[in-house]
Amino acid sequence: MSRPFFRLPDDQARKIVQRVAVLDRDIPLDTNNHRPFVGAFIQAVHEATGSFYSPMIYQRLLRAYAPTRRPSTATIASERAHIMNTAEQLDRAAGVDDVQRERFAEAIRNVIADELDLRLTNLPAADISAGSAQVEFFKNRLVECEGELRGLRATAAQLVTDLALTRQRAEIADQELREQRQANEKLIEQLLVIQESADGNRKFALMAIDEVRGEVRRWKDRCAELELQRQQDFQQLDAMRRLVSERDIAKNKGFR
Repeated sequence: MSRPFFRLPDDQARKIVQRVAVLDRDIPLDTNNHRPFVGAFIQAVHEATGSFYSPMIYQRLLRAYAPTRRPSTATIASERAHIMNTAEQLDRAAGVDDVQRERFAEAIRNVIADELDLRLTNLPAADISAGSAQVEFFKNRLVECEGELRGLRATAAQLVTDLALTRQRAEIADQELREQRQANEKLIEQLLVIQESADGNRKFALMAIDEVRGEVRRWKDRCAELELQRQQDFQQLDAMRRLVSERDIAKNKGFR
């Protein structure tokens, strides 16, 4: 039997589209690190649908709503496990808070009941109408207190929910900060490697320049030696020329 086609209701799809538009603006595309976007996307889908899905379903949703983001299935599974673990911890914490709130409400009801019994006990026996009026007043007051208590419980529940979301967002931000620190450390390592390579190239260039300078000095010295030798050869040639000239003059005089 074939697997049923997965499809979200229109209202949930609209929420995801709106949320993805914000995520695309706040989380730039990084082909080397999809984790920040994937974690935020899984959280957005959970807020819209109230459910967690398999990594393959998230792959389909990413192709539909964020086609430029192409994380691996392993990355999706890792972020999904992290978010679900965080949600379970928050649910356990919220359960503890519900128990505490119920105990607090029960204590308030007991205090009100004790105060009501005490005042009813102290009512004058002869003044039945006044006692009835006070009983009615305390009944109405008890109803009002219970209403206020329900309002306080609702407010407390909302605060617990807000606190859970804030904690989850803080953990996501902390995870992103740790990943950014790791990326910065890698960049620093790369910069150090580049700096070491540049220092090596600089030393090599300085050594090459020194060698060229030494070679130039050697050629200069050689040129000076050749120039001196040339001058000496020229002087010897001039002396020999004068000697030959004087010999020719002497020969001519002898013929005369």
